[in-house]
Amino acid sequence: MSEETQPDFNPKRRMSGPQFAAHTTSEAVGRVTYVEEDAAPTAAAPAPVEEAEAPPTAEVDEQPEQDQPLSARHRGGRRSSNDFLEGRRASAPAPTATTGWRVKANRWSGGLLKLSESTVERQAQEDRRTIQRNFGGPKSVVTINTKGGVGKTSSTLMTAMTFGMIRGGGVVAWDNNETQGSLGHRGLEGSRDTTARDLLQEIHRFADVETSRVGDLGGYLRSQGEAHFELLASDNRSTVTGQISQQDVVDIRRLLERFYKVLFIDTGNNLRAPNWLEAVGGADHLLVPTAVRVDSAYGAVQTLESIEEVLHTAGHDPDWIRANSTAVISLPRGGADQGLLRDVTELMEGRCGSVHIAPYEPLMNPGDRIDYTRISDPTRAAWLKISAAIAARL
Repeated sequence: MSEETQPDFNPKRRMSGPQFAAHTTSEAVGRVTYVEEDAAPTAAAPAPVEEAEAPPTAEVDEQPEQDQPLSARHRGGRRSSNDFLEGRRASAPAPTATTGWRVKANRWSGGLLKLSESTVERQAQEDRRTIQRNFGGPKSVVTINTKGGVGKTSSTLMTAMTFGMIRGGGVVAWDNNETQGSLGHRGLEGSRDTTARDLLQEIHRFADVETSRVGDLGGYLRSQGEAHFELLASDNRSTVTGQISQQDVVDIRRLLERFYKVLFIDTGNNLRAPNWLEAVGGADHLLVPTAVRVDSAYGAVQTLESIEEVLHTAGHDPDWIRANSTAVISLPRGGADQGLLRDVTELMEGRCGSVHIAPYEPLMNPGDRIDYTRISDPTRAAWLKISAAIAARL
């Protein structure tokens, strides 16, 4: 592994390493008008087909039916196959409830009641469909905030868990930390204690696309069980020197994108590190976690300002960030100061495409391994909404 100090690789042509390294953060943090999240599109019922009036025979030269276009021959009340399907879907009864008190009422009525799903349940189903949709190729979501202790690792795990469980796999979380990351400690243990460094040392095994298999790659990843995603941990041994280089990130990302559809990449706190620059430079979406604290909110916006400056210097539109970022504000134990919460929310609304509140989750507080099966329902519901907002912009 090489130890490059000024990387200049930019696969998506958004930003370069030297530009990041030379950039100094602007002093002031401005606010702009908040733009609401795009409403999920709804399917409209097909317009009723009107019967065509018979044209006057004396004024119109009728064309033989076999010579007319297909669409013309299907006029006059005859429906196409698509009209038939859309009509059936529009007239289908509302699905019955599958969660909440409505399910119990339907069951207790012995079939007399068939209460439909609630608005909350319908929205949750729509969010699930958004996460399950085809993204047209592998996508990477990079978690950023140069301030430590703001929930980057837990945010990475929660989004990977939500995507993995709803998509049924094809998801990997990667600890791309320049020193000693904690993603491997917070996720489930694997049968082998392998890391990204082990993968890099044997990455030549996957040079041949025709013979390399996802099962072989699995030996370097840690399965997260019922969460249905894999985890690539960073090397935390104190005896190992050197850092992950820019080219190392390129090699790992290319390999993972061959076998996985969604990559969640956790990062460290040094925006000048080559591996940080390369990960962000190739991101399809930015996940920006922050706590209800002045220092963590400042760190989040400072990080975004640095990226905006680089985009502007490189001749790219800095508004790319707003269209491709999601902010998550995690609430502390016992609730947050409402004035500070309002200020942090307004601050992030001026920078990111969508802003969400994540409830306090006791299971995550100790910093220990996360048992995905014990995550509370409110936390799952919040991260479903957050994940849907990310998926809508991929």
